[in-house]
Amino acid sequence: GSDDTNGGDAAPGDGTLSDGKVGTGNDGSVVDGDGGVDAAPACGHASDPCCALPLVACTAGTACVSGSCAVNDLWVVGHHLNLSTFDYVDDSMHYDGTTWSVGPTLGTDSSGNSTYPTAVWGLSPGNYRVVTTQGKLIAYDSSSNTWRSCGVAVDGLGGYPCNDPGTAQALWAITGFAVDDYWLAGTNVIFFCTDAACTSKTSGMPASWGQGNLTGSSSSDLWYSASDDRPFHNDGGTWFRYPAQQARAMYAISPTDAWGGDTQMEHFDGTSWSAPYAIFSGDGGVAGNVYAMSGSATDDVWALGYGGSGSLAFSQHWDGTSWKFHALPAGAGQVSGIWAAGK
Repeated sequence: GSDDTNGGDAAPGDGTLSDGKVGTGNDGSVVDGDGGVDAAPACGHASDPCCALPLVACTAGTACVSGSCAVNDLWVVGHHLNLSTFDYVDDSMHYDGTTWSVGPTLGTDSSGNSTYPTAVWGLSPGNYRVVTTQGKLIAYDSSSNTWRSCGVAVDGLGGYPCNDPGTAQALWAITGFAVDDYWLAGTNVIFFCTDAACTSKTSGMPASWGQGNLTGSSSSDLWYSASDDRPFHNDGGTWFRYPAQQARAMYAISPTDAWGGDTQMEHFDGTSWSAPYAIFSGDGGVAGNVYAMSGSATDDVWALGYGGSGSLAFSQHWDGTSWKFHALPAGAGQVSGIWAAGK
């Protein structure tokens, strides 16, 4: 905070990491010029300034580059058609903060052995899991830079000491909160997993459901949005459906701060849902369909989707007050995923 050099009263701290001047008070005594508690600056997360001790250093998955914390450990999974063999190759790609590298592969055969990866999740370098449409759980083995099948070897992938969910149903989503606290979801299946076991957790769900995504702040605050736009919530016990809401995609910041999106956006405050917020594509105000959401804070949430003539891709951003349209590059088509690393 800043003080009058010879004043007797200290002004409040102004939020910066600086001390006020030390001066002489009206009674001749020495007055310490620290006028209040100073707020630490935002730092340590992706795009934030690098933290200096005693503050926390850059978070896992980021590194200090030119004074800012930059993402340096990011995985993408998918598959492509090998035009020489007409087989699908299931790929991974890794970003190290500077460049993308292709590989290692997750599978190579399209005649029943392909893994068809659909989603990837992880907490730190060396701790990554992938789910597939074949109902498989695959882990990254950092010691050999390979992907390995959880449990026994399968589809050409060596076995790894984590538990396979034991399902033939397609898995579409994975999220988690610790190495031994993560969730898988897919067509008519939901599992809670540790590396020792995967347990079915479908109590409260309907007879059938389809593709969807998982989000939440903990295993006691978990959301699943199914492909027919039904949002389900689990508070650590059974699943509960909110029948009046639609949510093709969801993102949760905390138990009292969650968003559901479809052709409109609705906010859940832990008790009730807000009135709808209109969402438009970039095609003359035509309503768009939201397919993916992510965020980094209560005033930093992104929604991506496509709609209107030509299924144009669009993005919308919540700044804590309103949703605003942001154009994507010209020609962008269908989009299905987003990750917000920081503001």
